[in-house]
Amino acid sequence: MERKIARGMRRLAGIAALVAGCAAAAGAQSGAARPNILLIATDDHAFQAIGAYGSRINRTPSMDRLAREGMLFERAFVTNSICAPSRAVMLTGKYSHVNGQIDNAVTFDGAQPASARAVQPEVALL
Repeated sequence: MERKIARGMRRLAGIAALVAGCAAAAGAQSGAARPNILLIATDDHAFQAIGAYGSRINRTPSMDRLAREGMLFERAFVTNSICAPSRAVMLTGKYSHVNGQIDNAVTFDGAQPASARAVQPEVALL
């Protein structure tokens, strides 16, 4: 069990290092002293719901501007696109069937190790 937790935390650390490395490279190109990272995770949006991804239904000018001036993920994969399970995957670094959050009806087990606690231990998980 502890090895699985450690493996999940290593994965999260790897993702953080990748993001920091990309930001540092972008900062070096722009002459910035420190990386400036803004991650926006929105709920209930298919890629077709945002203008930057080609939506002709919704107008999302602010998100489109962020995509134009920042970064846009054009090749991505999600292990679970349902609200609560996807959040649990991001928090724990574990697949839904492992962290126990298989749908929106299940209550999240906040006792398990989570990335928010690793970064800022005083953060309460709801």
